[in-house]
Amino acid sequence: MIAIALPRNHVKCLGINMFLADGEAARPEVFHLHVFPRYHGARSGFLWSSSISHVPERDELGSVAENIKKALRGNNR
Repeated sequence: MIAIALPRNHVKCLGINMFLADGEAARPEVFHLHVFPRYHGARSGFLWSSSISHVPERDELGSVAENIKKALRGNNR
């Protein structure tokens, strides 16, 4: 559902990787899910790439997150 919601919210990726931090052994301070947009030629893993052309500001990320939440609830308004 997240992979479908991302492109509908202007995240132009060809796929996604997800990382879930849950359970005592994972040591999350809060339950959370990381969603990584994927592109052809991009390295896998958690390394930062200097080839990333757009680093969104926190308010832009928040707006995308809210739109994805709405899409997941079936409310695209």
